[in-house]
Amino acid sequence: MTEGGMKKVSAWIPQETLNELEEKGYQNRAEAIRLGLEYLLRDSNIEAIGNPKDSNTEDTTSPMDSLMEYVGIPKDSNGFQYELLKTKNEELERRIEAERIYLKKEIERLTLALQESPDPVEFAQLQGKYEEIDNHNITLRAELEKAGQRYDNYMMQMQTLITQKSIKAPGTKKWWKFW
Repeated sequence: MTEGGMKKVSAWIPQETLNELEEKGYQNRAEAIRLGLEYLLRDSNIEAIGNPKDSNTEDTTSPMDSLMEYVGIPKDSNGFQYELLKTKNEELERRIEAERIYLKKEIERLTLALQESPDPVEFAQLQGKYEEIDNHNITLRAELEKAGQRYDNYMMQMQTLITQKSIKAPGTKKWWKFW
């Protein structure tokens, strides 16, 4: 809208409402009020809310009746359908009870699982022992590997000595014994 198509109005608005507007990001109060009035005229039913022009006439509908009418709950001879509301209420109560039973079972299951789980202190001690034993196993593997290398070296040395002895011909005299 243009400036020429607008008219300035003054209104007293509670401070709480202004604070809520600022929290929701409306820094321009005039824009927030304009949007609210447009919404009121466009999207809502003036009769259900109550037209200010008709405020002098006696309003026989309660706010609850207006809400039920807006939601679409039909009326019967006594007003709104009591039976429909009663069945919806019973259905909701059944859902709540089923959810309550499910939650009780879940609490029992979790309680049993918690009781079966190991004590945290004992678990920490066992984990420490496990790490200690694992470190010892690593050390033993390294020592075993070294022992295997020593064995291989020893066997190579023995093989070398055997080979040297077999190269010398049997029955030949050593050179120093010739003299």
